[in-house]
Amino acid sequence: MFQKRLLSQVFLCDREAIQNIADSVALKGKTVLEIGTGEALLTRELAKRAKKVVSLEVDKELMPKINKNLDGLKNVEVNFIDARQASFDYEIVFGNIPYHLSSELLFKLLDSNFKQAVIMVQKEFADRLIAEPGGDDYGRLSVTTQAKANVKKLFDVPKWSFVPAPRVDSTVVLIEKSDNAVLNEELVRALFSHRNQNVRKALINSHLVSKEKAQELADLVENKRVKELTLEDVEELSLAFH
Repeated sequence: MFQKRLLSQVFLCDREAIQNIADSVALKGKTVLEIGTGEALLTRELAKRAKKVVSLEVDKELMPKINKNLDGLKNVEVNFIDARQASFDYEIVFGNIPYHLSSELLFKLLDSNFKQAVIMVQKEFADRLIAEPGGDDYGRLSVTTQAKANVKKLFDVPKWSFVPAPRVDSTVVLIEKSDNAVLNEELVRALFSHRNQNVRKALINSHLVSKEKAQELADLVENKRVKELTLEDVEELSLAFH
């Protein structure tokens, strides 16, 4: 087995981790989407539990390995397509997300009609998804994700669980769709570009609003530092920004 660096491909070979991922949510009677078939080891376990698995894989060279590992299973549909071009409108979604596409595929998922997603990403990225106000990892990604979903860390997957071994560990997270807040993306981007500053200074430095408006908005949240803003704070600012 090998890694195609352009595709950020590493293959999960840890049987226990594969079992734990497949058991993360109830699949009986469900049709599920898998982003990234890889060598189909997880696909096979999902197929044992679900009614049907629709799996997406960009690398056609993996077809022989996939066919071998899925031999005898009639409830799997593998589509050789770039996940960015596919629909994520499935109730349950699984995925081992490449590092260079983490944000793009996450936001595509959050904008789709799903209910639950079990996603494996690099640990550093997962830490940002679940970060709380005031923490070093808390930023725009945290806020925009938590506005649209509840995110829970399930477990870490060490680098030696993959072939070839990547440089960093991974984390499996459970994402459950939930409209927690309505945010103004332009405002969020402006604020968190200056996350260590207070709200007034961040808004002024972003050149998004006048000094008077910046003060007005800052007063709503006691002119906290941006990195200390709760999701509720950011929603309040978003509503007042219009």
